[in-house]
Amino acid sequence: MGRRRKYPKHRQKRPKWWQRENEWGDFVFDWTLGLGSDTWREIFAVALMIFSIILFLGIFGSAGRMGEHLKIFNYRMFGYVVGYLFPIAVFWLGAVILFPPKGGVKLAKFAGLILFFLFMPALIHLFVPAGDAKIVTGNGGGGGIFGYMVSSPLRQSIGVFPAFVIVLAVVLISIMMAFNLSFTRIFGLQSAKTREEPEEGGIKVHRGGEEEMPEKPKPSFIERLRRTFAFLSRRPKIEEVPKAPVIETTPRPAAMKTGAGRVWQFPTYEILQGSNDVAKSGDITRNVDMIKKTCQNFGIEVKMQDVNVGPTVTQYTLRPNE
Repeated sequence: MGRRRKYPKHRQKRPKWWQRENEWGDFVFDWTLGLGSDTWREIFAVALMIFSIILFLGIFGSAGRMGEHLKIFNYRMFGYVVGYLFPIAVFWLGAVILFPPKGGVKLAKFAGLILFFLFMPALIHLFVPAGDAKIVTGNGGGGGIFGYMVSSPLRQSIGVFPAFVIVLAVVLISIMMAFNLSFTRIFGLQSAKTREEPEEGGIKVHRGGEEEMPEKPKPSFIERLRRTFAFLSRRPKIEEVPKAPVIETTPRPAAMKTGAGRVWQFPTYEILQGSNDVAKSGDITRNVDMIKKTCQNFGIEVKMQDVNVGPTVTQYTLRPNE
């Protein structure tokens, strides 16, 4: 009996045009079709934008029979109000995918849009009476099918008002996730943060930047609106500026001359050299122990407080140990 071959006699050596080699060395179907990830991302983004344009034109009856069917399906799913927002959101999402920001497209944008188009129709559908909630979904009334599917269990389990509060909160959260918004930044409620780093021994280390100039806080969204309307409502006053009186001055003294009759020229600013020295804090814990031991050698018991690392020097704060 002959010995069985470990490998087939005619083993495939290279992948065919529709195959690729996986990590185990097998040739499988290439689902990417030989295209890169950026190419597929751009194709998907363009498809989303084209779909949103057809759907938006179909709402106004300018996309033929296909646009009419898409409009009816859109209204049945989301209702009339959210149905207008859906093609705009799809177009914006396609533009974000096609031209991604510097940090890349985050998954939170997709999650925020999904939550918004699930709970915003539910928020509208809560205003529909419970007896007519299912009937109006057939013609796109209220929040459509999605609005009924989300609002009906909440309405029956916890009541209308608690369901309204929960759905409204989820809608706000979805907007924050989709657009990376923060209400503390919008309304100027965030507090100033100090950069403090705890060090060993309970000593607080304050690290300053290269400059000790305090950072000017940015005005809030409400403050910017107030300044804009105040500027628009303010009318400029035109006043005649009186002419300044002419003051006769004494002639400028001549430049100081040297003994040899040459004119003295002041040196230029190019001879000055800016300092680029930055304080090196070094081993802060070792320096703290050295200061404490030095004071103990002179019979002085001290307790270290704070360490301030500035742009040029490092300041150690201590007090007598009680």
